[in-house]
Amino acid sequence: MKKKQKQKRAILLLAILIMIIVLIIGAILVFNKKVEKPEDTLKQYFAYVEQKNYEAMYDMLSQNSKDTHTKDDFITRNQNIYEGIQTGNITIEVTNLQQKKEETTVNYHICLDTAGGKLEFDNTMTMEEEEKKNKIVWTSKDIFPKLAKNDKVRVKTSQGKRGNIYDRNGILLAGEGTAASVGIVPGKMNEQTKQQDIKTIANLLETTEEKIKQNLNASWVKQDTFVPIQTIEKTNQTLKNQLLAIKGIKITDTKERVYPYGEVTSHLLGYTQNISKEELEQLSQKGYTSTSVIGKTGIEKDYEEVLRAKNSCEIVIVDQEGNTKQTLTKPGVENGQDVTLTIDVALQQKLYNQFKQDKSCCVMMNYKTGEILALISTPTFNSNDFSMGITTTKWNQLNNNQAKPLYNRYKQTWAPGSSFKPIIGAIAITSGVLDPNENFGKSRNKVAKRL
Repeated sequence: MKKKQKQKRAILLLAILIMIIVLIIGAILVFNKKVEKPEDTLKQYFAYVEQKNYEAMYDMLSQNSKDTHTKDDFITRNQNIYEGIQTGNITIEVTNLQQKKEETTVNYHICLDTAGGKLEFDNTMTMEEEEKKNKIVWTSKDIFPKLAKNDKVRVKTSQGKRGNIYDRNGILLAGEGTAASVGIVPGKMNEQTKQQDIKTIANLLETTEEKIKQNLNASWVKQDTFVPIQTIEKTNQTLKNQLLAIKGIKITDTKERVYPYGEVTSHLLGYTQNISKEELEQLSQKGYTSTSVIGKTGIEKDYEEVLRAKNSCEIVIVDQEGNTKQTLTKPGVENGQDVTLTIDVALQQKLYNQFKQDKSCCVMMNYKTGEILALISTPTFNSNDFSMGITTTKWNQLNNNQAKPLYNRYKQTWAPGSSFKPIIGAIAITSGVLDPNENFGKSRNKVAKRL
């Protein structure tokens, strides 16, 4: 019995000893676990930048950096800069590593896409080891090497010129022109009649009182500020005179896409407007931004890639006084190309005058060359109303009109009907299926069977 007990004790002690050894080895392995590579930390940080995961970026900072920069300040600064310049497609290449005790300096080359084009530069990031992890000693210079704490990053956009559209004789059909910008200077309004004046302005411009008040109550508006309300055709002198009779109204010239022939060419040319949210999601990779103007219908849409201008987007670092410290990107403006049509606007005008009261479509072409000389759909609308910002009232009038002026009739598919019967008859006679001398007047079924 005693011998068996001794054996059991020996086995138990051996088991305990083995467990202790395993625990010791595990502790040693955990304690001696290697710190992640600095280059992996760097790449993970910029992966979070591209993912817009600013909280995860902040978690990678050293404790001293967190004591210096609050989480909200860090997130706000990084988000404003990286999203403001439309950062994407970041690639990192580590060029050098310098390790001193608990601190590591990583030199790297970074390449990223921005609203101003591709941006490349060399930079340095410092890391400290904390609890077997590389933690980033963060400053604003980790965004751009010359970016100081109180500096800001600005994006300056220079607008390119959209291409013009001409007829076959070089007559302008669509292009840059001058429109009238109607606005209000709040301090010059008559306070006693202000409410009634706003109502009158809304009626004249076919807009709402709420929209006008919203513009006037914007945070940036001061008593001597010109507050734009709506753009109208410069040639509409009657409306301009009615508006100028109201105290506080001011009308200035503004550059705008104009269509000199208005209704005559509207279905043919279409119009341009500000890009929609859905369009921007599809076209952002082609350089379009939230301020882009895009062709919506007609030639303006069909030849968008030719007519569109590519704006210059300059990204700069400015100091507290607003002085430029460094220009990061400055691509040149690319103006759109002009388009010349085969249309003769004089014929277009004559054709429109003949059919403008009808529900119709009409085409005039050179039968020898196939060139389209005139192309209309009536009734129609005015492209200028859309490019200058169509009012709700005008839109409802067009959209609810039973004559369907927005409906482009010449682009629709039509059944050939009776106009195609002579062709069928000629084929039947030529092929011998029908005898032109036979009388089929009394037996239509007989003809149908033969065909």
